[in-house]
Amino acid sequence: MVDLENDLCSGCGACSNICPQCAIEMKEDEKGFLKPNVDGEQCTDCHACKNICPLNYNEVKNFNTPLILSAINNNEQIRLKSSSGGLFYLFSKNILSENGVVFGCVWDENMQTKHIATQSLTELEKMFCSKYVQSHTKNTFKEVREFLLAGKKVLYSGTPCQIAGLKSFLRKEYDNLYLIDLICHGVPSRKTFEMFKGEICKEKNITEKIININMRSKITDWGKPFTTVVSTENNEYVIPFEQNSFLESFLHNFNIGDSCINCKFNSLPRYGDITVGDFCGVDEFDKELNDKKGTSILLINSEKGKNLFEDIKNDCLIREIPFDSAIKFNQNVVTSSKPNLFRDKFFKNILSGKSLKESMALSRNNYPSVLKMLFKMQPQFVKDIIKRFI
Repeated sequence: MVDLENDLCSGCGACSNICPQCAIEMKEDEKGFLKPNVDGEQCTDCHACKNICPLNYNEVKNFNTPLILSAINNNEQIRLKSSSGGLFYLFSKNILSENGVVFGCVWDENMQTKHIATQSLTELEKMFCSKYVQSHTKNTFKEVREFLLAGKKVLYSGTPCQIAGLKSFLRKEYDNLYLIDLICHGVPSRKTFEMFKGEICKEKNITEKIININMRSKITDWGKPFTTVVSTENNEYVIPFEQNSFLESFLHNFNIGDSCINCKFNSLPRYGDITVGDFCGVDEFDKELNDKKGTSILLINSEKGKNLFEDIKNDCLIREIPFDSAIKFNQNVVTSSKPNLFRDKFFKNILSGKSLKESMALSRNNYPSVLKMLFKMQPQFVKDIIKRFI
């Protein structure tokens, strides 16, 4: 039986998609991260899984120095439903208008994250907003290949490791494939997210089924740090950042995966044709670009990315951003997030049965002695959030 043990495994799902025997299933490990689980009875030791792993894939032909832009969707209603500037909608709408297919991350019926395909503008809205939980790519890599071979235009959006996994799986370039990767701080443990849901339901006395969680609601304004809205069929529950142990553990790099703190894919050249994320530090660059409703930063990484952007540029307000100014506040474009010094202790507390809130409190108690050191380790956008919060 093939051994897929690797601390750098990001759980992208390329191995499970390529296995000719369907012997690999993506399952959560003890910390709550998706990892390949091999059925020894079905495995034939063909090693297709190891050969397809994006950790062994180095063929990235995109620009070493991308064109970087700030961008705001002119449609304010779409922007208010999005995490930042609403650019994903514009790219997706363009692909769908040509009878294409869009792949992105949604909440399923159990409020877990997964990737799906859509050819509908109505269903596209489910892909709006950052989920901040590791998404299961399911069989979407195989579905992408089927659509491409049928001549459909395909847009696939995901974390850099998922985009790298898809490229490695396909093993060739397709003119009708467009890839969007995200400026990724890291993916949090699914286990800690389930704990968060349970604790919130208990604290807020939520007895109805949760149907949506907006981690970055704009009910206040985009500049406020991470206001979460939990929705049921009949009610909404607002959770400010200071009451959100899950997002606190994420922003302080407690609950992100081993692969995230040693990420091979947060670098230049980028794997996606376009990279999209929040324009962190927009106020220091130019306050006029921030109307408190969300501003995106775009990296145009390839000729295909250029062509896709040309099709939507008249529907948004854009401005070119110097490379140094963009990277100053968006370090995850070029590097991994740094591990928190107490990350191991945090997971030890989680695995020993302590609650998420208690585990964060115990970890937070270590802050005074190393506060300055921890602060220096954070990406600039996290520093900005901490400063605003304090």
